Amino acid sequence: MDPSAYRRQQKAEARERRRAAELDTTRTFIKAAEGWMQTQHWVGKHARDVANSLKHHVYPTLGDQPMVSIAKTQVRVVLLMVQDAGRVETAHRVHQRLRAIFKWAVDRDWCERNHASELDGILAPVKVTKMQHIPLDEFPDFLRRLAANEAQLHRATWYALHLVIHTFVRTSELRMATWSEFDLGSKLWRIPAHHMKKKDAGDHLVPLSKQVTDLLSELHEITGHGKLVFPGDRHPERPMSENTMLFALYRMGYRGRAQVHGFRSLASTLLNESGKWHPDAIERQMSHHEKDKVRAAYNHAQHLADRRRMMQWWSDKLDSLRKGGDVVSFDNARIRKW
Repeated sequence: MDPSAYRRQQKAEARERRRAAELDTTRTFIKAAEGWMQTQHWVGKHARDVANSLKHHVYPTLGDQPMVSIAKTQVRVVLLMVQDAGRVETAHRVHQRLRAIFKWAVDRDWCERNHASELDGILAPVKVTKMQHIPLDEFPDFLRRLAANEAQLHRATWYALHLVIHTFVRTSELRMATWSEFDLGSKLWRIPAHHMKKKDAGDHLVPLSKQVTDLLSELHEITGHGKLVFPGDRHPERPMSENTMLFALYRMGYRGRAQVHGFRSLASTLLNESGKWHPDAIERQMSHHEKDKVRAAYNHAQHLADRRRMMQWWSDKLDSLRKGGDVVSFDNARIRKW
């Protein structure tokens, strides 16, 4: 084949594709974004967040334009507008989604170039901030105050805070929990994959300590008549609000000083510093999945026996801290960010 003739043929075919795309006004950015989103497997809040970020930050500028007619300068303007509004982290998320949408469109011949990928490095770096947590030296006092606040807090919220501390699961996993996920006889909580942050990693197993099974048994008297462990007050068919536990911390005087997710950091730090548990068992219980596929397959046993002992030790440790039996002397600067 004559290389020059081949290049001319390729260019001619590309021109024909551009003309066809320009004539097809249905291949707009909105249609591409909708097509891309349909290929994803998101549920709940994350799916809404992605759609809303495009709706508010991208659609007003690019929404009705055919993908083939969008210029690189237009994509640059969209990203810089979000950044200049003081939302650098949001700008990076929008950039990530634009790269994926343009790739979807390029793969289907809706356009020829991924302008978003060509703009890597245009945004300022995101300043990483550590997840706010209750200082370790204040943690025992917090546990005592929480135990004494049962009458002041909504009862279900009081139980939710205790359970999230004892199990150190993510708040979304606790809020969306159903009673069918728990086997109190076997002392095991099986969180379905679709409730997890990494949905393709399978179900997550949480061994339940005696303290946790007691809390769940008491809570069942309050909410056990329904499907959800923590139903919303106004809409019992929906889980409690994502801010319910955070607002409870605010009422206890921790506004701006602690977040619910910070309990995962505290648990990880204390478990690792104890020296009693294999790091793989701790990581597995934190539902952090091994990136090395060979190592992940090797660890498929999930260290369940060790994790059962570890979770009971953790609940006993919390009781000891609350009663004043232990002195916490760890360096707060060593708290991990999860």
